[in-house]
Amino acid sequence: MAKNKEIKKINPKEFLTDKNRIDLLLKTKLTKNYSKGVSINSIQDQLRNVMWNKCGIIRNRKLLLEAMKKITDLEKELPCISVGNNHNYNWQLTKYLETENLLKVAEIIVHSSLDRTESRGAHYREDYVNKNDKKWLKHIVIRRGKSKPVISYRKVNSSLQLTEGNKDEYK
Repeated sequence: MAKNKEIKKINPKEFLTDKNRIDLLLKTKLTKNYSKGVSINSIQDQLRNVMWNKCGIIRNRKLLLEAMKKITDLEKELPCISVGNNHNYNWQLTKYLETENLLKVAEIIVHSSLDRTESRGAHYREDYVNKNDKKWLKHIVIRRGKSKPVISYRKVNSSLQLTEGNKDEYK
C-alpha cells in the first residue's frame, strides 16, 4: 500500500516571488500599447497542434526537434500579448499565465522525450523502439534552469515493481 504523503506547505518566499512577478507583469503589460499583439488563443491553438502532431503518441527525434523550435517561437511571441485592466476578474491575465505555463510544460515534455532514447509504456519513439532497462530504468527529473530546463535522474524504487513473487498483492 502507498504511504500517505504529507501536504506540502506553501513557502511564503515563493508566494511573494510569484506575486511580485505577476505585479510586474501587470505593470509592464498595462503600460504598453499592444494593438498589434498576437492572440493568446492563437498561441494556445498552435501549441495544441504542435504537441498533437509532433509530440503525440508516436515520436521521433526529427518531430521532437521541430516541436521544440515551434515552442521556442511561441515563447518569443508571448511578450506581444496584452492583458486588460479589469480589476474584478482579469481573464486575460489568467489566460496569459495559463499559456505561459502550458509553454513551459510543453518544453519539459519535449526535453524529456528527446532525452529518453527508448520506448517505455506510453512513451513510444519510432527511432528507439525497444525498452532499455540497463540505461533507462530511472526517472527523469527536470528542474528550472536559467535559460532551459536542467535534466537529472532518480533511481526507480524497484521494490514497487510487479514481479512473479508479488503480483497477487496488486490484484
